[in-house]
Amino acid sequence: MDAATSDEDIFLEVVSRPHVRGARTLSIETRSVCDLGQIGAAAVDVPEADRLARLTTEYPKPGLAGGKITIRRAQWRPGDAIAAAKFRGWWYYIDGGDVSTKWFFRIFEALLSARLADTAEGARAAPALTLPVSR
Repeated sequence: MDAATSDEDIFLEVVSRPHVRGARTLSIETRSVCDLGQIGAAAVDVPEADRLARLTTEYPKPGLAGGKITIRRAQWRPGDAIAAAKFRGWWYYIDGGDVSTKWFFRIFEALLSARLADTAEGARAAPALTLPVSR
């Protein structure tokens, strides 16, 4: 990392593609709401026993986008959590003092809500899941 950047910088991939009429345009591709959900899922502190029993989905280590996001795990209900859920005998939670994780989930919630509202109003078709079937 050079002096002009920091770990707080956000980098977007910029792709230049010829426009239909030959003019040059600028396209910026951002992460989808689904991608953000997977970044959040990769930040969960999963018990090693669950990993070994293959009860979880393996995600790559969080990169720049998810490196500061943490979903903590505790045996007892945490008193300082802003959100908590019990699952398979553990409490998973967002610590009340974890500003990065709180901001991530606020943004994720807002984007997901907006996407669901668009779908409900018929502005866009709901996402379709297609599964191949073979005999």
